Amino acid sequence: MKKILFRPLTSFLFFVLFGFLMLPSSATSAGKVFKQVWKNDQVYGQEQRFSDDGTKIIVIYYGSSINYIYVLDALNGKILYYTSAIGNGTISHDGKYLAVMLPSSSVTSPTILLYDTQNFGLYKEIPLPYSYKSYKNQKVFFSADDKELYTSVFILDTSGSTPYPYGNGKLLVLNIESLKLTEIELGHETRFDSLLTSKDGKYYVVLTEQHDDSYYQAPYLLTTVYDAKTHKALYGLTMSWYEYNGYIDERYTSTPFHLSDDNKLYVKCKEDIRDNYGDIIGHTHHIKVFDLDAEGKLVNECKKDDDFGSKVSFLDNDNYIFILGSNEEQGFNYRIYDFSNCSVLEDFWTPLYLLDYHNGYYLADTTKSIGDGVTEVNIGVYTIDSTGSVSSYSAIVSNFFVDKEFLRFTLFLPSFSHCLIKIFDNSGKELCIVAEGDYVGENVFSYNIQNLPAGVYFLRVNDESFKFIVAR
Repeated sequence: MKKILFRPLTSFLFFVLFGFLMLPSSATSAGKVFKQVWKNDQVYGQEQRFSDDGTKIIVIYYGSSINYIYVLDALNGKILYYTSAIGNGTISHDGKYLAVMLPSSSVTSPTILLYDTQNFGLYKEIPLPYSYKSYKNQKVFFSADDKELYTSVFILDTSGSTPYPYGNGKLLVLNIESLKLTEIELGHETRFDSLLTSKDGKYYVVLTEQHDDSYYQAPYLLTTVYDAKTHKALYGLTMSWYEYNGYIDERYTSTPFHLSDDNKLYVKCKEDIRDNYGDIIGHTHHIKVFDLDAEGKLVNECKKDDDFGSKVSFLDNDNYIFILGSNEEQGFNYRIYDFSNCSVLEDFWTPLYLLDYHNGYYLADTTKSIGDGVTEVNIGVYTIDSTGSVSSYSAIVSNFFVDKEFLRFTLFLPSFSHCLIKIFDNSGKELCIVAEGDYVGENVFSYNIQNLPAGVYFLRVNDESFKFIVAR
């Protein structure tokens, strides 16, 4: 039973409410501890991610010719389903279906196989038009309502001879139940790259790479927003042009990588920095945020001289977590970044190689060498351990006052920290939780101890204990 009669000083209430994601930019949180929920040492892949609803985890191992796809239960890590495919595999937003692309037995007429992850069987085989060789991308995507599938083809015209063979790109939209096919022309010499769907089902966003027939004219990227109901293009955002003075230099890259709940599109960009002679001397890195509901208006842009890092995932409130670097002693260095005001929320180290995040849970790879050429391969799910973020020397408890009814004390923390405060008896048995939260500075607590008999007790603040005596 927990009962706090007097809350900590109100000046710190803001920190208590918002938790670790609202740490000041100078925080390093070297003591952040991850608690394992489960691990699985049976599967390994180059791509691991949560389903949108967080109930499943998909793992893909990219082989030389065949990809191996596993579906795990996100609650316990058990393998729910396994299959192999030539193309990739993707899970529906509700986690109920796995879609993979396969050629037929004749290897000329491809299909999408839809597996039911609830009943562990094949749900439907969806035939596709065109030859399997036309499916250069070999990717499958679900619509936001999981009623349609998207994939793409590139129809070659072998009559020409250019660095990029002539052809036309198409986006195919397939209704899962009726098998109705809608073909969307992407354009001459246009190749499909990736697709994002808005969570409210209003839009889908397609990134294409467009090529010119001229040898000296490099391609550019176009991000196009479509109406998800009518499949009509609403507007396009041209992000990149790769040509400089007639020569193809290092690409100015641009990739849409996240679509938030309020239809803000996040695009990662890189620009060349050149000196007066036109030589590349560095790069600037940008995250541009566009509002799809406002016809693609640019609403924010964050610029850095160093890279934003490889993708990990978005946390709650669209705060982005990505890897900065690593070393043997501390493991991996991560940064939590807020694109709404272009600020660093937190940097921290962990031995875990983080892969994805969903609603307080981290998917991580803990692959490591255990000697004699043997590698231990594990993936697992972790949460932040609330007992591990304050070291024994940082918490100061003072001003103990004990009578027949109350225990009162002052907790001082020199830096913002998460604390779990408990009471134990003299035998080491846990009796109750006094408080749990995020605190800094001086905090005064008062706790009702009328139910405690006379004896010796210990107040434990994370990993440090403080003795007190109750007399009756």
